[in-house]
Amino acid sequence: EIPSVQSILHKKWLFNAIVIGISFIILFYLIALTAQKITISVATISNKMSMVIPILSGILIFGETLTIWKMTGILLAVAGVYFASLKEGALSVDRKYIYLPFLVFTGNGLIEAFLKFTQANALSIEELDLFLAVLFLVAFVSGILYNVSFFNNINHVVRSMIWGIILGFPNYGSIYFLMKTLEYSNLESSVVFPVNNISIVVLSSLLSYFFFKEHFNIKNKLGIAFSISAIILIVIS
Repeated sequence: EIPSVQSILHKKWLFNAIVIGISFIILFYLIALTAQKITISVATISNKMSMVIPILSGILIFGETLTIWKMTGILLAVAGVYFASLKEGALSVDRKYIYLPFLVFTGNGLIEAFLKFTQANALSIEELDLFLAVLFLVAFVSGILYNVSFFNNINHVVRSMIWGIILGFPNYGSIYFLMKTLEYSNLESSVVFPVNNISIVVLSSLLSYFFFKEHFNIKNKLGIAFSISAIILIVIS
């Protein structure tokens, strides 16, 4: 049964879905701008290292445990993300763009923390599909409004819509399974978020190596080793 608009307007999670949906689009363009103005490495590192924020919120707000093993794993995870994402050459940031990686770090971290808050306080797991449908509809409409407002080119707007739909599918899947994991796995969010983030980094690095023959320097290899060690330590904690 398709829910009515009126019933959706009375959902406890509606505000959360709107905020996260708009934030997705803002973060998407911030990441793209960071990659363009600085480097892809900086964009990736600031995006994935933002897991520190939901980890801290899980411990400080939701009272999750912090053992020596988990703390060691988290530190290894941060180091692993940094080194695994670092490419050849100096990692320099133009001072006039220094705010960009900070905004990516803060923005993605707050989004993930807010997802956990929504899952714990506002969302029934039976309504997850509806919640995500509203969230991604808001993101899609926000993206169209942004492109129409700033780009007076119909071809650019259409291309952005197509790419938005294409990228929306994997993002939908990742959030769907993330929320399911938070609900059913009995794992604390301070375990789920770092394992999720560093698993993505390790997997993407290995895919780049095997399928695109990307060269790994010693720092990349060290980062992958740190990341795998972090996953083991965090899970056994």
